Amino acid sequence: MKRRVTDLDLKRNWAEAMTFYIIYLIVGILISGGIGAVVGSLLSNDIQAGMRSGVIFAGLYTGFLYFRVYKKKMMNSVVFIIVGVIGAIVGFFYGMPISIAFVAVLTTRENGKQTDNNELDKEYFN
Repeated sequence: MKRRVTDLDLKRNWAEAMTFYIIYLIVGILISGGIGAVVGSLLSNDIQAGMRSGVIFAGLYTGFLYFRVYKKKMMNSVVFIIVGVIGAIVGFFYGMPISIAFVAVLTTRENGKQTDNNELDKEYFN
């Protein structure tokens, strides 16, 4: 099971995508909480700085994870790049529970070497 969760180029069904979502959400929340606790304690008990650093990490974590999956799947689509940027921005404003969903949906797509991921580009940009 561990291999399937860490294998980012795997095409998942919806049940596997939900498992991916839950595991990476828990990992992200734990790391974010740790970063927030460290920053909050270093800045003379400034809890707001700790909370802000956790939120900033949420956007960075989601963006990193999304584009890591995108690259592993060898996709070549402008639409999916735009969706990734939107997902990272959503992470900054609404947190990880919503933004990780963008990554989970991306894991259900075919790999770029197996199919033409430019279908959305052709539909929207031509």
